[in-house]
Amino acid sequence: MNSHALKKTVLATSFFLSLIGLYGSTALPTPECEPGNSEQTDTSESKNNQGSTEALVEAPTVQVIDLPDKINRLYDKLKNANEVKYYSFTALRGQKVMINDVLRGTEGTYWNVEYNIAGHWQPAPKYDSVITPLLTPGQKVQLRVSHLVGEPFHPDKYFHIDFGSAPYAHYVRIETVAPPTGSQFWTKTFRDQIMWATNIRDSTGHLLEGATVNFVITADDQHPSNANMAESQRVTVTGGIVEYVNFPACHGRQVTPIFTGVYDFINKWQVTYNTGHWHVSVRGNPAANSSPVPITQICTMKLIQ
Repeated sequence: MNSHALKKTVLATSFFLSLIGLYGSTALPTPECEPGNSEQTDTSESKNNQGSTEALVEAPTVQVIDLPDKINRLYDKLKNANEVKYYSFTALRGQKVMINDVLRGTEGTYWNVEYNIAGHWQPAPKYDSVITPLLTPGQKVQLRVSHLVGEPFHPDKYFHIDFGSAPYAHYVRIETVAPPTGSQFWTKTFRDQIMWATNIRDSTGHLLEGATVNFVITADDQHPSNANMAESQRVTVTGGIVEYVNFPACHGRQVTPIFTGVYDFINKWQVTYNTGHWHVSVRGNPAANSSPVPITQICTMKLIQ
């Protein structure tokens, strides 16, 4: 190779190397004035994984409230339309779990209530509570509450949700105080007071705190007015409930034939009375409600001369 050709080769090689150095030095650093480049890279990575790692994406920014082993009354509100509240309940014994939107009406809930059992968020039913199947001991159920898209936001509006172990009533019973009537009535009778009792357990038989239980009695089925109805509501503390319900004097719509056999078979008696029924319901779990049980209220009892 002559000296002229060698010079050409050296010049071409130097020019090529200078180009490589020029483009390499301007492509590696990210300009501080263009933060959009780094955000765009992060977004493309999250798009590739968001279908399977939604929980991981949310984890750094989500505050989850862990709830104790009972039925928890969640009574709260959102600060704004963009806030989302998260709650978590652990089924320590693998018991069934209940989510009950207490304030939902005939048109459904005002809130967007969702729950997560196996890694998939799904909406809570519009009109019914959620009762899960039996779970694995230690399994978590998550709940989140957000503003319902399309609804006006009311900053003073509260949500009210029962979240925890599903409740079941055991050993529902009543005790009554009434004058003796022999074998005249086949139902339990009462005069002015009833004691009702039950205990509430979860699906594994564990006594349950926080269940709201209603005892409802209609003393006169022929005239079911407020004056003839009584309702006693209790929230379990240790799982057991014992409560007394008092009634005013009544006007008997029905009259018995004259009968004996109260204290002896000589004296004759006659009773005026009303027939009604009672039942117990457990908020959020219709399967735990008792069927109506007939009962008789004694209004007057007189000795026939």
